[in-house]
Amino acid sequence: MSEKIEAAQVAAIVVNYRTPELTMACVESLRQTTGVDLRIIVVDNRSDDGSVDQLRVRFGGVPDRVSIVARDVNDGYAGGNNAGVEIARQLGVRFTFILNSDTTVAPDCLAHLIAEAESSARPALVAPRILVGDTDIVWFAGARFSLWTGRPAHMGLGRPTLGATPTTDIPFASGCALLVDLQALGAGPIFDETLFSYAEDLDLSLRVREMGRRIRYVPAAVVRHFEGASHRKAGGQALRFYLNTRNLLRVVSRHARWYHWITLAPMLTVDVVGRFCAVAVRDRDAAAFRAVLRGAWHAISGGHHPIESQAPATPASATR
Repeated sequence: MSEKIEAAQVAAIVVNYRTPELTMACVESLRQTTGVDLRIIVVDNRSDDGSVDQLRVRFGGVPDRVSIVARDVNDGYAGGNNAGVEIARQLGVRFTFILNSDTTVAPDCLAHLIAEAESSARPALVAPRILVGDTDIVWFAGARFSLWTGRPAHMGLGRPTLGATPTTDIPFASGCALLVDLQALGAGPIFDETLFSYAEDLDLSLRVREMGRRIRYVPAAVVRHFEGASHRKAGGQALRFYLNTRNLLRVVSRHARWYHWITLAPMLTVDVVGRFCAVAVRDRDAAAFRAVLRGAWHAISGGHHPIESQAPATPASATR
């Protein structure tokens, strides 16, 4: 894809929370992007570790291409990206590329995603192929999800990457790396900030599908993911299990109809709560075990984790 996409205005959003080295590597890979006129917005969620100073020293010489936004709140991946999206809208950008700080992108990744976003399919969300670190092992190569079973699954997870595979519709897209057509979504936040982190992408995908819009997977667009680095530094397995359990139960219950619960209730009990508890027992991680149970209870009661410094009263889905 050698021709530059002049009509496409794109802003990449990278939320940083105490991962300045990873964020700098991510931004440097974005700066190698070809075929797209790209702005990069780095949103720091009150890291308090010198991240902002390091990022400004590294990228202060290119203020027209890279913006460093220091916030005084940590409202998670959802809140940080919503803040970045508002800045992108103020810039008049049509597309935002949401990207984990622990990723790097291929130079032609965005050109492939934009080409699909501007195709006759008119998708609201476009997802790339995501590989594990510097390997050829798949982390995301499409997806499966059903409200009858309730647990999203990445296609090809842990397997060697396939050869040429077609662009296709998928039921949900990973927020690890995701191109969003802001015109398709309209005004307001794109993520539900009450979820903080994890399953906010599933909630967005389900809302997009309820709008009648498509979600596309483009295997030619490649991202590499150095998985979980930020949360390993901020709470470990217990935090991940808590957020995964609570948020998945919240999101599924929000979108499921009464008839889904015939199979959904036992599947969530076994395949979400039971599975996370089993892993915690296997790892002899009592904190993670308690976190799963607390997450299940908070899904019902509306509770939140101490790391969540802000819990908005109104979910994004209610504002649309």
